[in-house]
Order: sequence, then C-alpha cells, then structure tokens
Amino acid sequence: MLSIRKKILSYTLAIAMIFSIATTVFAAPDNATLDKKELYEQYRAAVEEAKEKYNARIELKPFEEFDFSTAAPIDEFKATLKALGESKWHNPEPKLNSSNAMTAEEYAKKLEKINSREISPMAYQTVTKSDYVTVGTKSVKIDITAKVETYYSDFHDRQLISSQSYVSSIKSATSGYTWYSNFIDDSIIDGGRTYYVAAQGYVEYSGMTWYDLRASVEFYCSAVGKIS
Repeated sequence: MLSIRKKILSYTLAIAMIFSIATTVFAAPDNATLDKKELYEQYRAAVEEAKEKYNARIELKPFEEFDFSTAAPIDEFKATLKALGESKWHNPEPKLNSSNAMTAEEYAKKLEKINSREISPMAYQTVTKSDYVTVGTKSVKIDITAKVETYYSDFHDRQLISSQSYVSSIKSATSGYTWYSNFIDDSIIDGGRTYYVAAQGYVEYSGMTWYDLRASVEFYCSAVGKIS
C-alpha cells in the first residue's frame, strides 16, 4: 500500500513539474514588454508620418535594438520630428561635390599609405577644430581632428602645410549624438597656408538617424609653422 502511495505521489509531482515547465515556455509576455512594444509603435508611427509628410530621410532602429533608456519622451520625439521636417535641414542634397572627395573607405586606404612612410615628418601637429550640424532643434558639435605636417619653403620663405597632412578623427562632441562619416574632402588651399577639411555623414540619436549632414573646418599655418 505504501508503495502504491509513493507511486501516486511521484506521478503527481511529475505532472506538476510538466505543467510548471509548460507554463514557463508558453507564458504570455509581461506587461513591461507589452508596454514597450506599444510605445515603440508610437515612435514608429511618428517616424512614418514624418517621412510621408516631409519626405524626410530618417530611420528608426528595430525594436530589438531600440534603447528606451535614452529615447526622448514620445511628445518631445514628435516635436523634434516636426521641427526637423519644417527645417531646411531635413533632407538636404549632398554637399560634397568636389572631385577630391573620397568615401570613408577610400580615405582609410589613403591613411594607410601615409602612415606606412619610412621617413618621419619634421613638424607634425595634432589639432582639433569644431563645426556644428543641425539635428531637429539641436545644434550638434562635431570635432574634426587633423594631423598637420609642415615644411619650410625657400621660395615663400615660410612654413607651409604638407600634402601628407590628414584627418585622424571626426566625431560628435555632443552627448547622446553619434556621427558617422560617408565622405571626406581634404585640400590644401591658399598657397599651402590653409588645410581645408569637409565631411558629409549622418547622426544617430535616440533611435533615429539624420542623413546628409555636413561639417567643415579650416586649419591655418603661420609663417613659423604654428597650426591654428
């Protein structure tokens, strides 16, 4: 009799475990997940409306990649989209039309050649200058850092900028906003006294992407080779 009771108890426990596992496997999403999906749909709908109304080139990250902890409140999000759509910046034409402009990948290959030189530069300075791009109602600071090589010109009797100068980094200095370069144009102008750098790219913020933005700076070389 005791043996029969033990078997019945064992079967009962086994059945209970099976139902427990089944409950775990087929459990409905919790309220937090449902709330996030509903909120994400509001963000997605707002983006789709802006794209249709303003012909804006913006994208929303997939639900799995969307960072709710940094996303702006939905009302603020919609206000930013409205400001973006009504501004002249929402979908500008590409601005780097110079035949000297390279893609980011082409520029990386150029840097490999420069950095493979056996001869070290005589006067090499690292300088950062900044420009601003408009993202909705926000001015985003873009830092452009260049490594500028100078040399002495007998003809001009002064220091000038070498063609071996290059851009070492371009990044956003505004918290929460990330800059990505698509094209880079660097040129030596003004008879060798100025190093001009322009970059076209896009900015990501709060799960959205703003395209075709442009930042540019100029680095100046003094007669004694000081870069500013």
